[in-house]
Amino acid sequence: MCAITLIMKNIISLTGILTIIFIFLCGCEKDDPGVLDFRIILVDESGKQTSIFEDGDSLIFEFYLTNHTGSDAIYLRPCSEFGNFLKIYKEDTEGVYQYIGQPEYNCVLVAVYLSIKNDETILLTRVPWSKEIGCPEIKSGKYYVGDTLTLHINDERHDFTERIYFEIL
Repeated sequence: MCAITLIMKNIISLTGILTIIFIFLCGCEKDDPGVLDFRIILVDESGKQTSIFEDGDSLIFEFYLTNHTGSDAIYLRPCSEFGNFLKIYKEDTEGVYQYIGQPEYNCVLVAVYLSIKNDETILLTRVPWSKEIGCPEIKSGKYYVGDTLTLHINDERHDFTERIYFEIL
């Protein structure tokens, strides 16, 4: 009987120690570091956000980044990433979107570092859509741009998936 009691005491002690270790480890997990929010909006020439335009209206794509990570962040901006993101697709008569082109987005090959404070939103860039600057002409129809945009923040690659649907009347 004494041997069984001793074994039971050891098992209970071991279980208690393991429980304390488990609680300690779970309690010491890092809090969710927060998120980086990427947003792209389409605005008209007066700066009003919209998704419906008249034929011939100016379209401007604005790219925003918000830092909710709990600490400051550093964004490395090579400008070519935005031009690659703005591939335009037009809905055909069967409701399927077909690729029609993307703007010529020229930029200086200089990397720009931007500091983004916690809970701050910054405008990364504004891209006007105009055939005068090499963008495909868009006539009446339904369109979308976007898919995945890769941004380099704090020396890490972050992929954001976003599509903007709009219509030209």
